Amino acid sequence: MNKNLFITVSRESGSKKYDSIVNYLMAPQIRKCKGVLIYCRTRKLLNDVYNSLRHSYLDVHMFHAGIGQKDKVDLMNSFRSGKIRIIATTNALGMGLDFENLECIIHLNMPKSI
Repeated sequence: MNKNLFITVSRESGSKKYDSIVNYLMAPQIRKCKGVLIYCRTRKLLNDVYNSLRHSYLDVHMFHAGIGQKDKVDLMNSFRSGKIRIIATTNALGMGLDFENLECIIHLNMPKSI
């Protein structure tokens, strides 16, 4: 495995899952990451994660199929330029993205296909 890759797996449930995400995002090695994507399988989970992270005063933005095209473009441009660091998303964002500043990807649920 490349030295620049770090993989961790944890199994959490309920509100403990959200506490773990916050703790993970606050860890020194992750705080240094320029760009973070958090993938959620459903929009309900996405809303829960988004609200939990906002409640913990993390600057997170939400991306899903229901937001308008202009908002999607603005969000992606802000992420590319570094104005936005953390995006919580469904698979509407796609998993094959190539952003120069993308340094951390979190899957809250295992994807149905890899």
